[in-house]
Amino acid sequence: MHALTDALTKARAQTLRLCADLTDEQMTAEPECQMALNHPAWVLGHLFMLDAFAADMLGMHLTSPVDEAWAERYGPASAPDAQQGGPGRGELIEQMAMVRERLVGRLESMCGGEDSLDVPTPDETFREDFPTLAHLVQYLLWHEAYHAGQLSAWRRAMGLAPVGVAFLGGGA
Repeated sequence: MHALTDALTKARAQTLRLCADLTDEQMTAEPECQMALNHPAWVLGHLFMLDAFAADMLGMHLTSPVDEAWAERYGPASAPDAQQGGPGRGELIEQMAMVRERLVGRLESMCGGEDSLDVPTPDETFREDFPTLAHLVQYLLWHEAYHAGQLSAWRRAMGLAPVGVAFLGGGA
């Protein structure tokens, strides 16, 4: 496995581990604290949206539920809402795992092969931020870790036990 795809796989495993013991009700719960925290349903929907976008940029054109309504609910300009609806925890986690698995498979075939990540991002509107597909994939990794940190903070604010890492033997 390529180092980049290994990191993407481990990052997603950690994100899902942070939600593995939650109920559907907890997925949209908002802790009683002085700071606004993104609840797990929003974080997962938001991460899924970026994976679907990246898959599209890599020419995968997957069938996914990401549409205008999804973008309004989970997009960068959206705000978590306890009543926001959307798929349940199990369905969302299943979709996230499936899309990430396919995305990693596509990236594996591109890393070091004839297809390369060192090509311009196909959508010109994103080239300023992500000049190449490699930049976009590195952003995927950073973005996942950023939101996993939010999930960890949300868990603490909710009084839930911390979870260990999904690798390094699963310890804390």
